[in-house]
Amino acid sequence: MAGQLIRLPGVTAAAAAGAPRIIMTGPDAVAAQIASLKHVVSARSMTPLSGGGVSGRCRLTGKPLTPLGVNIDRWQVLTLGGKEALYSGPAASGGQGAAASIALPAGSLTQSYTAVGAFAWDAADRAGNYLTNFVVGFDAGAPTRRLFRAYGLQYATPVEARGTMATGSGEFTSVYESIPTTEWGIFVADYNHETRVISLSINDADSFTQRTETVATPTPSADAYLELGYHNSVNALRNSKVGDLYTFSESLLSSALGAAQLKQLMAELKAYYSVP
Repeated sequence: MAGQLIRLPGVTAAAAAGAPRIIMTGPDAVAAQIASLKHVVSARSMTPLSGGGVSGRCRLTGKPLTPLGVNIDRWQVLTLGGKEALYSGPAASGGQGAAASIALPAGSLTQSYTAVGAFAWDAADRAGNYLTNFVVGFDAGAPTRRLFRAYGLQYATPVEARGTMATGSGEFTSVYESIPTTEWGIFVADYNHETRVISLSINDADSFTQRTETVATPTPSADAYLELGYHNSVNALRNSKVGDLYTFSESLLSSALGAAQLKQLMAELKAYYSVP
């Protein structure tokens, strides 16, 4: 007989002695109903380490997350707008940053995917001439998918990207979208490998900015993975922050059911993060 998960608003589950308490939010409950859910990473489940940095696990699979980069001791969890946020500061200005990432398990970068997450793009990062990488896909040691990144208003090229969020393969095709100046924002980055359509939306699951890749990107290997931040350089989170991230192993926009589930997840995340 299949089990049933019931979430009661206002009720906190007890935990066995020494075990972590599992608390399911409204977005968690929606994401758990989507068959292609692959990983769930949350700042609120990270544990600070005594020597600096944090440790954590995927909240869906229990697999460990791996800090990478020379500045992994800079990771910390703070509170922003009443919600926990993953942050790789401190930073004196938008130009300061940490070469640090938190890698999801091997295989987390898939051919088709949807990534949905809560982010906070810092004002200094937005005003500067910097890249801010929120989620990047790596394969064979190289970045192959820029799932979600931001370009400061003074960034040199591409001109169309200045002051926007972006998703895409980077070398081949990207799409850009401006973001309302809300404290938290919710992004959807979607890629359909069959059609080569990349899609991006901020705070909205009804309307997407889309482009079709003109060059087929390589099929990810079994070891390809996603990371929060960027371990190769200081073009990582800088002053910006990440809350919850949900990844799916298919393009949710490729079916009517997936699109409807995506809208529901967006609505729950906007309510949870108090996004207008």
